[in-house]
Parts: sequence; C-alpha cells; structure tokens
Amino acid sequence: MFVDSDLAPYTVYEYRVRAHNSIGSVDSDWIRVETAQAAPTSVEAPVVEYIGSNARTLRIKWTAPATPNGVIVSYQLQRNDSAPISFSAGDSRLFDYQDPGLEPYTVYSYTITACTAGGCTTSQPATRRTLETAPLQVEAPVIAAINSTAVQATWSYPRILNGEINNFELKADGITRCSGLITMCVVDSLISYREYGFTVRACTGGGCTDSPTTLARTTEARPTNQQSPTLRVLSSTVVEVTWNEPLYPNGVIRRYEVRRDGNLVYDESDTRYTDYGLTPGRQYSYTVEAFNSIGGTGPSPPAIINTIADIPAGLDPPTLTALSSTAIRAEWMPPAFPNGIIRNYTLYVDGTPQYTLTGDTFQRDVYGLQPYTQYVFYLEACTLKGCVQSTASREYTREAPPVNQPLPVLTQLADSLGAMLGIQASWGAPSNPRGIITEYRLYRRQQSTSSPVFVYNGSAAITVYSDTDNSLQPATFYEYIVVSVNRAGTSCSSILQCPWQSVKTGDSRPEGLQAPTFSSVTGSQVTVNIAPPARPNGDIVKYDIQANVSGVLQVVVSTVRMPWEITNLHPYTNYEFRVAVFTNGGSTLSPPAYVRTLGAAPTGQGAPSIRRTDTDAIYLTWDYPDNRNGIINRFQLRQRRACPLTSQPVTPSRTCTTQQEAVVYNGPLLMYNATELVPYTNYEFMVTAFNEQGEAPSGWQLGTTLPAPPTAVNVPDITSNQSYVHVDWSDAFSLNGYLEEYVLFDNEEIRYSGLNTAYDIYRSSVKVYIIRVEVRTTQGQASTVTATYNPDTGRSQLVQ
Repeated sequence: MFVDSDLAPYTVYEYRVRAHNSIGSVDSDWIRVETAQAAPTSVEAPVVEYIGSNARTLRIKWTAPATPNGVIVSYQLQRNDSAPISFSAGDSRLFDYQDPGLEPYTVYSYTITACTAGGCTTSQPATRRTLETAPLQVEAPVIAAINSTAVQATWSYPRILNGEINNFELKADGITRCSGLITMCVVDSLISYREYGFTVRACTGGGCTDSPTTLARTTEARPTNQQSPTLRVLSSTVVEVTWNEPLYPNGVIRRYEVRRDGNLVYDESDTRYTDYGLTPGRQYSYTVEAFNSIGGTGPSPPAIINTIADIPAGLDPPTLTALSSTAIRAEWMPPAFPNGIIRNYTLYVDGTPQYTLTGDTFQRDVYGLQPYTQYVFYLEACTLKGCVQSTASREYTREAPPVNQPLPVLTQLADSLGAMLGIQASWGAPSNPRGIITEYRLYRRQQSTSSPVFVYNGSAAITVYSDTDNSLQPATFYEYIVVSVNRAGTSCSSILQCPWQSVKTGDSRPEGLQAPTFSSVTGSQVTVNIAPPARPNGDIVKYDIQANVSGVLQVVVSTVRMPWEITNLHPYTNYEFRVAVFTNGGSTLSPPAYVRTLGAAPTGQGAPSIRRTDTDAIYLTWDYPDNRNGIINRFQLRQRRACPLTSQPVTPSRTCTTQQEAVVYNGPLLMYNATELVPYTNYEFMVTAFNEQGEAPSGWQLGTTLPAPPTAVNVPDITSNQSYVHVDWSDAFSLNGYLEEYVLFDNEEIRYSGLNTAYDIYRSSVKVYIIRVEVRTTQGQASTVTATYNPDTGRSQLVQ
C-alpha cells in the first residue's frame, strides 16, 4: 500500500503499478482518481467604492478566488458584525453589490467568504468611510446681552454630525457676524434696545444646516439727541411748552425734566407743560431732558421766548350755541385781567380769523357752515400792548336731512335647487349723512306700476335685508328704494320722485302643468307635445321627456322645443310618458299620459325546440316571438327532409337533395308531434308566428329520428353479360340505422360480404343462380326475397 500526500484538491491524478522480477517488469493499466474539494484559497478582499456623491450607499466588488479548490457554490458578504448576505451562482448581484441605507461619515468593514463543498474561506476585511452630508439637529444659539451694543452668542455642535464640522457661521438678521470652528462669539456694534434674530449655520464637507432663530434684544442705553422744546405764549404770564421724544430713545422713555432758566419746573412723563405765574415782558429759557432706565440725554438746546408785556389775561373761550344746520352763535366775556382797554376781539373758526370786532362786542353769529360738522372756535383779545388767545371751544352745527343716499344693490335669492326665494337688498350710508343716521327704510313696488310697499325699517347698524315676502312673483321686475333717516329728516321727501333700483326676481318651478298629448302614433314612434304651463314662472329652458322605455321611467329626450318625435319604440306596446319642464329656477314633472303604439309584424321568432324523438316521430315545442308587436293569432310549422344524410360508414352513391318543405301544422298551439317519419333520418322544422300585421319565420331546427331495424323494400336488380352476373341491391333496403355490412348469398353460399351495394359473380356452368341479399345494422338485420336468375334468358323469378 502507498499513501500519496501533498496533492492539490479537486484535481484528477492517474496511477499505475509496475511489477518487477529477476527477468523483467510488467505495468498495470492506468486508473484515474480525483481528489476531494477543499476550502478555497487566495480569496482577495473586496473593493469598496463610492457611488457618486451618495453618502448612504457603497458599492462592493469582488472576484472569484484565484484557487477555488472546487466548485464555488456561494459567496457571503458581511458588513461589520451584521448578518451576512448570501449570493448564489446565478444571482445578478454576484461580484457587484450596492449596499444602501448606510449612515454618513461612518467606517464600514466588508469581508467576502467563498464556499465550496469542501469548506469556506473568508477574505481580509476592506474598510471604507461613507461620505459626509450636512449635519442634522443644529440647535439654536443661546444669546446673552452684554451691553446696549453687544451680545454674547454660544452654541454647541450638532447632535448628528454626519461628517467633520469645518465651519460655524453666526448670523444676526441674516448677516454673518462670526465664522470658524468656534462655539462662542461676541457680536458688537449693535443698536441699543433693538431685537435681532440670531441663527447658527454648521457645515461639513457634505453641506450646511441652519439652526432655528433665537430672538434677543440689546440692553438699554442713555437716550440721545433730545431736540429743543416748542414754546407758545398763552398770556403775559403763561407759556405753553411742548416737545417730542429724543431722536434715539435707546430704550423706553420713562420721564422728562423741564427746566426754566436752569430751574426744574416739571418732572413727569407727558410731553406738554403749561408754565404759569410768569412775568410779562420777560425773556425765558427752557430746556428738556429725557430719561430711560439707564439715564438721561442731558439738557436739550435751549428754546427762548419773551412773554407779552401788559397783554390781557384770563380770557375764557367763547360759549357756542348751534342755531341751525348752517349757523353757530359765539358769545364771550371780557378777560379776567384786561390789563388795559380791549381795542378789539378776533374770532377764529377752525384756526382762521373770521371776524375782527370792537372791544365792546361780545356776540357773533357765524353762517354758511356745513350741517352736523364740528367747528373749533377761539377768541383773541388785544390791547395796545398786545393780544391774548383763549383756549378752544368746539360745537356741532345742527343736523340736516341726509343727501346722496346710494341705490341699493339687489341680488336674487334662490334655494338649493335654484328656485326663487326673494331679493336681498344691501346698501351703504349716504355720502353726506349730515347727521347721525338713526334708521333705514326699504320700499318695494312692481316696476313702475304699483304703489310702493313698505318692506323694512331698522337701525343704522343693519344695511342688508332679505325680502322673502310671499307676494313676490317669480321672473317679475320689481323696484326698490332705500331711505336714510336722521333726526332732521329723510334722504327722500317724496319716494315717488326719487330714483328706484330695478331688479328681476329669479325663476321658479313652473306651475299648472298638464299631462302631455300625443299625435302621429305609429308602430315605432309617437310625437309628444305639452301645453305651456299655466304659470311658467320664468323662461322655459328645457323639456325632459320621460318614458318607461325599459320598464323604468327615465329621460329619453332633453330638448328646448316641443313637440318632439320619439322613435325606436316597440310596436303594440303601452308607454307612460311624463314631461319635466325646466326654468332656471327648477323643474316640474307633468302628470302621466299613456299611449299604445300601433301593431307591426312580429319579430324575433325562435326556432322550435325538439323535446322528444322516436323512430317515426319528433315532438316539438316553441315559444312566442321576442316581439309579438300585436296579438299572435296562429303558428305555422313547416317540415322537410334535411341534408346531410345521417351518418353511414360509406359515402352514399346518390347526392343528398333537400326535400320540398311542407306545412304540417297551422294553429294557435305551441307544440306539435310530427309523425309518419322515417327512422334514422334528418328532418328540419321551421315555425312562423302570425299577427294581423304580418309574420315572423324562425330559423330551421334540425332533428333526427331514432334508428330502427332495417326492412327489405325491393328485390335486388340482377343483370348479366358473357362474363358475369351483376347483382345490385342499392334500392333493396331501408336501412333505418347504422350499416354494418351486406351479405350476398348464391344458392345460400356467401359470395360477398361488405359495405358495397353491388357485386359481379363470374359466370360458370351453372344454368340458374339462386340470389338473396341480407343487410345487417346496429339495430338488427333483414333479407330480400330469394330470386332465381337464368343468365341465358336474362329472366329472374321470385322463390315463394
């Protein structure tokens, strides 16, 4: 025995044995041995590649082992510690697989395991990091105010990096203020006490993501740029001081300090101060300083004013009384301190001097004013030293009837089906109400014909009304007017002479509809007409003619005119017709009307059905035609022998000719038993239905009688010549069934058996031939009468 080691797996080796003795040697035959399969060797690590810019899919490619050591039956691809994916030899993904669903910027390790029947070998791992993408879950920055012009922003790295962060950008109101690999930034040069929106943008090599916005405000700062106040002399001892907020409040202004000649005279939050107790004819200097929670602006530039020397003081505003809608009376008293002789009074109306009056005049009526308008009056009293103005008085003129009341806007109202419900009126206030509108009144009349009807009155707050009065008629023109009312009167003193707004009510469903009528009735058509409705309630836009054409009432014609001819009807059929008449406001269905179409010849007569067959009879039934088109008064049944002949093992020598048809039944019944028929024979039957208008024949129905035993009907035809005696029995039998064979006997010896109907007997020394033919069918057999035949004389004779 010999053990051969260090062989290659899955390899065919040949061996033979050589035997030696002292004389020589001899060799055996070669034998072939194949080593078993083993695990592959030289399994290369796979190649891992990117697929474009896809950060979630890697492409893994590999090749077959250089030394498979057998037949590779499968490969297994394993990613990290996940379950391996198996590939069979026929897998389309073999050697080239795309691994989806990976996380961005993550290291993945892949190995390939190749397997034969002898084992498996795993390659060295191949690693690859997926590409970067934009980070996710970037949190909003945290903002802390440092001072009035700077804030500190801090933020953290995104929760999901998806790569290496290479830059942060901090934006304030969309403008980048900081960038770099930082998580804190001080933003300065901001405006005091202003709200900013801050976002952080985080970027990797695969893209950028913005955080949500954080809103933050800088702190307050001292206000700046307080402007000088505005001064106005009210009397020789009173100055009015007014001012505006500083140009840059830098926070919430909480108070103002007003100083006269450096002395504090006011410390409140209002922007107006009246300084009393001044000395007439003296110059005064005023400054204003604004304060917020941080501090003040510092005093404003001073404003300088001189009080009036010896001007009147204590002038009260005039007392006003409305005299009419266009006039106001002004009355006044002398100043409490005239400080001299009042030389004149000037009366101002809405800031314009209207009248200059003597110093002893204390009343003036002002005319030409607008109704119900507020006017502002103040008075000026003058001495030789100067003048003083009173504060203002306000008064309204009295009301006057309103004018320019606009016409109402009128809209048709309809229900869900489009039927008229009424009219909706809406209106606006008069362009010149000349007072307070207390109510509106709505009137209606039929267009230019009827007396006005009071429809509605209500408060000035309601400017729309739906008129759904039952007296409104559909498709009718009406006119409406709105009258506005104040305490002085109405916008229209005579509604018959004022302009009206016209509108037509919507259509409604027709009323008073009669049943349709008919004309031109034939067997297949009828003309349908309908009288106009007693109250159309609008323009007729459509007629729907409904009929029970298929047993269910349905629309057969939609038309805009009547009458209308309905065609394709069934003769001698009762129909119900209705007509739906439509306006734009709905439809009304008429009462029904009934009509019967005229009769016509029947159609659709079905062929008779064979219910039972016998050897000499066929029992038939039939139905009424599909369309009787009148009263069926009789049926006629026709019968004929049919081609082809019934089946036989040989082709008949004669051509099959269809028999002339014959009427076998004429009457009202739906059945007939055809008798005296020949067994095993094809017959055709046709039924014809008759009414008063005509007839309807059916198609032919084939029927076959049952087989019966054969019968002999003639003797064979026997002829001869010098060589043979010819026997022909083609007309000798009525087979009545399926032929099996003929047998020809001569002197009771069988001369022939088969399917032919003639045979030649070669002549011999016999002087007389004794002939008989027998037939055999599936139903039995029959024999002709025996006949003798003398070929010398050519005569035959029946044997009794």
